[in-house]
Amino acid sequence: MGIINLLDLQTANLIAAGEVVERAASVVKELCENSIDAAAKNITVEIKHGGNSYIRVSDDGKGISEDDIPKTILRHATSKIKTGSDLEAIGTLGFRGEALAAVSSVARMTIISKQPTAKTGSMLEVNDEYGVVIKETGCPDGTTIIVRDLFYNVPARRKFMKRDATEAMAVAALTEKLAMSHPEIAFRLISDGETKFTTPGDGKLLSAIYGVAGRAFAAGLESVSYELEGMTLRGYISRPDAAKGTRSSQSFFINNRYIRSRTMTAALEEAYKSYIPSGRFPAAVLFLETSLSSVDVNVHPSKLEVRFSNEKNVFDTVYYGVRSVLEGGFKKAEPEEKPRSPLETQPWNFTPEIKAEEAKASTQEYKPLYDFSKLTEKAVLETMPNFAPNVNNSTDEAFKVEITTYNKAETADFDEAKTDEFAPESLVEAPTYRIVGELFATYAVVEVGESVSLIDKHAAHERIIYEKLRKSNKKHTQLLLEPLKLDFSPMEIELLIESKTYLESYGFVIKERDGALFLDGIPALLMQSGGDLHSLIGCFVSEVSKGMQIPIDVRADSALYSVACKAAIKAGKMLDGTQLDWIVQNVLNDTAIRFCPHGRPIIYTADKKSIEKLFNRT
Repeated sequence: MGIINLLDLQTANLIAAGEVVERAASVVKELCENSIDAAAKNITVEIKHGGNSYIRVSDDGKGISEDDIPKTILRHATSKIKTGSDLEAIGTLGFRGEALAAVSSVARMTIISKQPTAKTGSMLEVNDEYGVVIKETGCPDGTTIIVRDLFYNVPARRKFMKRDATEAMAVAALTEKLAMSHPEIAFRLISDGETKFTTPGDGKLLSAIYGVAGRAFAAGLESVSYELEGMTLRGYISRPDAAKGTRSSQSFFINNRYIRSRTMTAALEEAYKSYIPSGRFPAAVLFLETSLSSVDVNVHPSKLEVRFSNEKNVFDTVYYGVRSVLEGGFKKAEPEEKPRSPLETQPWNFTPEIKAEEAKASTQEYKPLYDFSKLTEKAVLETMPNFAPNVNNSTDEAFKVEITTYNKAETADFDEAKTDEFAPESLVEAPTYRIVGELFATYAVVEVGESVSLIDKHAAHERIIYEKLRKSNKKHTQLLLEPLKLDFSPMEIELLIESKTYLESYGFVIKERDGALFLDGIPALLMQSGGDLHSLIGCFVSEVSKGMQIPIDVRADSALYSVACKAAIKAGKMLDGTQLDWIVQNVLNDTAIRFCPHGRPIIYTADKKSIEKLFNRT
């Protein structure tokens, strides 16, 4: 006797519901995606008791014809695709044709819809008492779907539902993502009679972000705009000092579809690695646009997970796009528009809007503290303070250095004073700051006009070294009189060879001779800090061996953080006036020097008034 059964339609729908309908938020997602695909301009989501007892999604889209409305609850009935070839380039949010069928099998559902050209609308009801009922009705253009008593007929599923408040938060989080994914659509969420958020539908992403996340969040963002190999990244990221304790403020979209992507998450957090401390996470709303054929959205019934044809391009586009803003000191990308109240253009009668001074809040903290436009440059070896003992007296043979440039043929007419791109600047007119001294042999105390700043010397020196290494090149290499043999394991040697080109672009010279690897030269900058060269390279190898799924150039760049840390002056060491002034000058002159490569803050500033308050002088 055969044991293979053909399932009836109801059982098949229940199985599909288990994949598509996990909770109330899943229902809201499917219904809203249908509204978006129907070219709606306004979408209202209303829930009661977290959506467990009542969900209503209304839109003003194209509507459903009288002939099509009976087909809406049939499995695999869809207007989005016709043949299998359509799956190769899906441009709609919905396409499986399972959502309404699945929902109708686990809840009581009503569909009311009217097309603009129709005189009357149609209503379809699905319930236990009468089964499926279809009739004419009067209604506005568009579609309204009401879902009651979710999982009423599946007790095993219903008992796993969370508290109403928890389910309501899940619905809100999902609706917020949908609202940001389509800022041209006005969204409204109502929970138990209370309006939770609205967006204006003005097509401006920042307005949508303001609507769902609030004024403070929107004002603390910087815009991103970047293109790489056919992919475009746009959106907003948070400043490092606004990092969060969780990833809940990260939203990723591919071709305006909200997704969860490990690749994009990893790229975002790797880009921030030298700007925020471990355990903190950047906030971001990022849109990646690429060809429809390069992304497979038919991976999971919920359509939250996708597969990219080229994961590396995705990683690189996000990583370098975010880094371009971080490394620019938040000055390169200008917001696409001033943040506006999401309710300003809504049909509902709300009219608050952000004041001008709030719109400035996102950038004023990162403006340079002083005008250093009158600074001139001098050669690094002439002006950089010496943070180490005289290398000629070092007992380490590797520190016997020939003070020369890497390629003498390129330097016949070399004028460091004009072309040295990473030399510290000397002052023509001294800025209005005064170094008061050092605190705990760790912090520089600087009086700056009407404020006082504490600068972490080690953290600052780390960042200065890293930034100058990034801007360095071979012409700033110092050759070692006696090459240093690099004694590492075979795997570590392979990593160094793989990173060789990258290292040489920063001034390291690595050569293979007689089956061994030798360090022939190092960036001139590192010679000023002393230390064990073998240990510096070992530190680089250790870091570059982590996270092998990350591209080598990104890992190598991250490894320079640790090299900079090892080369920097240590806390507890007092500096002479020239050394201290050099560090202070670099920090105050460069807005990129605000966080050490490990994400710790470098400078803390208090104004005179706040200090006077401590002594009751105001």
